Amino acid sequence: MTRIFISHSHSDEEIASALVDFFLAALDLRPDDIRCTSLPGHQLPFGTSISEQLKRDLNQTTGLISLITQDSLRSTWVLFELGSAWSTNKLIIPILGPELTYDDLPGPLKDFPGVSIEDENPSYRMTDMVNQLASSLKLSQEINPRKDAKLNQFITKFKSWKSQLNQADSLQKELIQQLQEELKDQELLINQLQQQIKTLQSSGQNNTASNRELKSDYSIDNNYKKLEKFLAAQKFRDADFETYRLMIQTVGKQEGQFLELQDIDHLPCDVLCTIDKLWIKYSNGYFGFSRQKEIWEECGSPKQSGEKWRTFADRVGWRKGEKFENYDSSTFDLSAPDGQFPSYGWWGENPLEVRVAFFSRVKACNL
Repeated sequence: MTRIFISHSHSDEEIASALVDFFLAALDLRPDDIRCTSLPGHQLPFGTSISEQLKRDLNQTTGLISLITQDSLRSTWVLFELGSAWSTNKLIIPILGPELTYDDLPGPLKDFPGVSIEDENPSYRMTDMVNQLASSLKLSQEINPRKDAKLNQFITKFKSWKSQLNQADSLQKELIQQLQEELKDQELLINQLQQQIKTLQSSGQNNTASNRELKSDYSIDNNYKKLEKFLAAQKFRDADFETYRLMIQTVGKQEGQFLELQDIDHLPCDVLCTIDKLWIKYSNGYFGFSRQKEIWEECGSPKQSGEKWRTFADRVGWRKGEKFENYDSSTFDLSAPDGQFPSYGWWGENPLEVRVAFFSRVKACNL
């Protein structure tokens, strides 16, 4: 069972190896207690897809230790692992490499305390980290004369970190990023034109509940077939993730990245409408963006944290008692609270602001 998950770029394998050696010297751990995908003895097992095994490990693990370097910040997998651990309330401890600050961390992770290798004496914070891991995992600490030597080796290696991505790799990544930005601009222009056409075609029509019902002969674009398949089978957790994937893809991002405030206005109305209609149809009107928006308006359309927002979160099941619900504890069937889904992937730097902006977008799209 994975107890400690080390998130890192494979180009930082040497530093990850030094960190694993330190943990094994400092804590009463077996090699298979640590998942470090680039190191023999700690890699993913055979027989399961990478994404499924990573999700399983991230659900099982108590602590995620992330080696933050300029290389790892470019890694989609590292961002996915950080986002997944954050959304499931795991213990996250970032270890920042040379020339990086907490402002370089994605989204809400900027506020997570960690270790900066450029601190005057990072060994003190590394010791604090081991103490917290020992407490959280209920482990005894090893009395090992090699522990201090292993810690010093890790710190020395990390302080002398150099990017393993060669210049050709960097130029290629820059070119890909530039092309992605250009493609995103073209897609936004096409979506805007399509929306203008739809607005002209639907001019004068009333937006009633019957407008949101999906007709039996409604033609579904191939992009939404997977979502429809999950919803028809009432696999609401899979449908929730597929909804997140479609929306992230629409704004030109990749899986593992966050939906930020500046992305909301770039969500095309036709995409939101199609997704909403599918959710409304296969949940008998219980789930969907339009249903969430209706409940939000019934609670006074709260735009900031407070009693009205807590009332709304209680009604849709995102909050129970005095704290917000862990996503994995949700009930993924029709017995879930009215309006609970879709709800996966609302990370970003300010989740509440992103949600409020999204409901405004849903309203503007006449859902």
